[in-house]
Amino acid sequence: MASSERTKTMRGSGTTTTTTPTTTGQQQQQVMSDDENRQILFYALCAIGGALVLKFVLNALFLVYIFVFPLAILYAIQTCPSMDTFDAKKELKRVMRGHHLPEDHPNKPRGWFNETMARVQATVATEVATGLSGYEVSVYNLLGAAILTKVYVPSVQMTYVWLGIVEKWRFVYGYETTPTTTAAAAANGSSSTSAYARRS
Repeated sequence: MASSERTKTMRGSGTTTTTTPTTTGQQQQQVMSDDENRQILFYALCAIGGALVLKFVLNALFLVYIFVFPLAILYAIQTCPSMDTFDAKKELKRVMRGHHLPEDHPNKPRGWFNETMARVQATVATEVATGLSGYEVSVYNLLGAAILTKVYVPSVQMTYVWLGIVEKWRFVYGYETTPTTTAAAAANGSSSTSAYARRS
């Protein structure tokens, strides 16, 4: 006869012992439940730690924005070059001879002879290009901290861009410009803070 309890009687001693076995499935469920609780606790601690780190980083960035950024703007305003120091022909010659190219660029002239030839070619090309139809200069003052300058050369239909910041004029890039694009840019510039000056 099956029963959920088994009773074992010890004769001679006068004692009776009753044992009730535990269910194996219940033990496994208990163990799995403990593991899941540990995982949940671990993930919760990771989330809290990540939130604290993120908060610290955001606070540090906020402090940088509050203190460092205004100082950088003031420094840029103090060291912003004036338009009197911008020589369009000189800057065009520097671009033509590859002065702005990095040292590892394949078109960068190397050696005294190559550099001299590049200077001569750049001078001739600049004088011819600007002598045929002149050039147009547009200036954009960026809150007094920097100056964006564009030089349009109609004879080659190219526009070159420089950024004047921290006492230097830095060449940014050059792009091909059609007369239609130039006319539209001039129309927009007439109603903005940009100024166009045609020179020969």
